[in-house]
Amino acid sequence: MRKLSWLVLASVFLMLAGSLTTANAVPRGFVKHTEGNFVWFGPRSWGAAEGQNDIWISSPTGTQYLHYGAGGAACAYPPLYSDPAGFFSYLRSGYLNTARENFSLYSKGLRRARYTRVGRIQTINANYLRQRSTFTGIHRGKRIRGEMILDFFAVGGGVCGNRQQVRAAPQRGFGRSIRQLREVQKYIFGPKDATGTTPRID
Repeated sequence: MRKLSWLVLASVFLMLAGSLTTANAVPRGFVKHTEGNFVWFGPRSWGAAEGQNDIWISSPTGTQYLHYGAGGAACAYPPLYSDPAGFFSYLRSGYLNTARENFSLYSKGLRRARYTRVGRIQTINANYLRQRSTFTGIHRGKRIRGEMILDFFAVGGGVCGNRQQVRAAPQRGFGRSIRQLREVQKYIFGPKDATGTTPRID
């Protein structure tokens, strides 16, 4: 994924951090996990792999999975975007084309992956757009369901960025699984910026 300046990435991930300031606010049963570039809270037995701008988190068996990342996005002079619909389509296609690979739409890879719904592009504010989609696929005979949230926004000075959230779990028990994955998603902090620091919550 394209490397961005620390200023862009700080803007991306601080939007997710919100107002959380203390570890006491995390759900019961969640513990702090510290990676090289990210800090996140989730079940003790869960693990993660990371890149400079991305983190992949899963349950021990990989059945519950999420990917969270950020990158650059081509844009015209804000608040006018070059082609947000085309950019979202490009990202979705990329995930679909790599669906059989591990850590794309799912931790173990999917066969017969397809999008079951592609939502309309929402305007969050004048310089922030979002599109939600859902998908399904098959892993070892079991149906996997998932959701994707893609964001496209202006950072400033003609620079735009994107944020990607992918969460997936088996269809059986999906409601419980997706709620837990959304909770883990809320408590991801990072990546580290050029100063070597990650937003702290402890």
